[in-house]
Amino acid sequence: MLVNRDSGVGRYPFVSGDNESGIISALTHLVELGHRHIVHVAGPPNFSTALSRSKAFQAAALDVGILHDTINAESFTVDAGCAAAEGLLQRRAERPTALVAGNDLVALGLIRRLRSHGLGCPQDVSIVGFNDMPFAEDFWPPLTTVHVPLREIGGEAARLLLHGIESGEQEAAMVTLPVSLVVRGSTGRPRT
Repeated sequence: MLVNRDSGVGRYPFVSGDNESGIISALTHLVELGHRHIVHVAGPPNFSTALSRSKAFQAAALDVGILHDTINAESFTVDAGCAAAEGLLQRRAERPTALVAGNDLVALGLIRRLRSHGLGCPQDVSIVGFNDMPFAEDFWPPLTTVHVPLREIGGEAARLLLHGIESGEQEAAMVTLPVSLVVRGSTGRPRT
């Protein structure tokens, strides 16, 4: 039984949130606010979640015709988010007005490092996280993020596992549960 991350090898039961629609929701929200230069700070490219979110971001950004880029944080941690923000600040190119983080911890790192350089969120850069960790609303500003229904994912994984034990066969089912965007204070209109 695989939960949240796919192995990419073999046919195992797999339960996950809808990474693609989550990224599209985040990007759509930012575009509706008026952002036209958005960077996706994805997780490590060897993680299935990071890969599917990056592909969805790229396709959706091309569809709406905005200036975009994807960079990979080396892990899904606050420190990796800080390092990614530092890398963005070192670029000579125009700074993006919004960032879509690979998860909430990366988002927190982005906020911290940008703040240490005198940049405010969302005044200077809007940031969206992913997962809606229990403390995401306690960030300052409270984090706009994609809510992943972790309890429901765990319940569905347990149901599939128990069914496989009872039947003596494990189906290679793939279950994708809906996610939703939770809008809080870390996103706003870009400065003109």
